[in-house]
Amino acid sequence: MKLPRLALVAALALAGCAAPTSVTQTWHAPASEATPPMKRILVFAARMDQAHRRALEDGFVAALAREGIAARPSYELFEGSPPRQEEMRAILAQRGFDGVLVAAMKGVRNEMHWAPTGPSYWSNWYGWGSPGYVVTDQVSRCETSLWEARNGTEKMVWVAASKTLNAEDQGELVSSVTDAVVPELTQSCFLLASGPAVR
Repeated sequence: MKLPRLALVAALALAGCAAPTSVTQTWHAPASEATPPMKRILVFAARMDQAHRRALEDGFVAALAREGIAARPSYELFEGSPPRQEEMRAILAQRGFDGVLVAAMKGVRNEMHWAPTGPSYWSNWYGWGSPGYVVTDQVSRCETSLWEARNGTEKMVWVAASKTLNAEDQGELVSSVTDAVVPELTQSCFLLASGPAVR
């Protein structure tokens, strides 16, 4: 997936309009004593090329590590497509992973909105002039979900939808998404800080 550059369609051009990621919706399963917090997480970035996959997985691993959550990028265990279901279950069990964090990009599209500029001398005096301009934002959408993976279970316990405005490059997109999503995730009761990254 190639990220297009910031596009503005306006009477007045504005530079440096990049905005951070916002989490637009979250859901979580009911917490109970039967679902103890997860300590070891495998991070998998889905539906993207290898360059973006590795960057996003590394970004989530680093962000989780800052919160004390032990995580490992999936590309270190398998470089290509995920293995078959039974093989994946075996990997998770052998490595002692409690859960899997899946980040999937849902696409990039342009959205237009009107940006008012307010009254001006010319518009007040002569009754004409542009009251604003059209801005086209590049919106990147991502879905991040946490799955319990103990004892062969495959149960989603948490999910968040997010959108990022005008990410100019891969690094900005990754840091913005992880900075917004990981704090939301760690506020849930499904993860337990346990130390350094998993190896």
